[in-house]
Amino acid sequence: PDIDRIRQLRLVESTRSVRVPALQQMDALRSMPGIEGVSAWASENRTVEANGRTVRAYILRTPRGFFEFLGVRPVMGRLPFLDEVASESVVLVSASFWRRNFGDHAALADAVVHIDDRPYRVAGVLPPGASGVLTVGVFLPLASSTAFATRSAVILAKLRPGATVAQLTPGLDARAARLVGSYAPSAPHPTFRVTDFRPKRYDLNDF
Repeated sequence: PDIDRIRQLRLVESTRSVRVPALQQMDALRSMPGIEGVSAWASENRTVEANGRTVRAYILRTPRGFFEFLGVRPVMGRLPFLDEVASESVVLVSASFWRRNFGDHAALADAVVHIDDRPYRVAGVLPPGASGVLTVGVFLPLASSTAFATRSAVILAKLRPGATVAQLTPGLDARAARLVGSYAPSAPHPTFRVTDFRPKRYDLNDF
């Protein structure tokens, strides 16, 4: 599956004063021969209204094509249409969020989540257990990538078939040095720390 080739990357610097924008990091990674694609998400814990209830939830803001990048499709409903992404009018939710807040709904027709008093129709429910991040919260597809201009965005890279992290390491180190060097030339030994996208499989009972 596509998701098995996805890795999470974090730019590690020896000095905390260095902040390289996530979009700049993503652009640098896209040019690597062993990387097929790059995506990201930016999350925050917020108060939302769902099915008449006020709850705390993680809001994960995602760029266009995020779920296609992962190779993940909803188990109920569908992925957003392009016009819905352009208007930022729909969300997808995790299976655990749906079970807790819409468990009495047999269909998506009238399912709505309010974020900052704005209503978002629920377009789909994601499969449980696909990956840790996909089992938690509300996913808001964004029309613009400006949300990923911050240091807090989580960056994902999809390896090309047959590519390994060991093969990519020299290129990752070179790009890390160039990125950090443009902000802090004296910062020692910057690198991209690579981790598996599936560090933990959650059970729905955890939430």
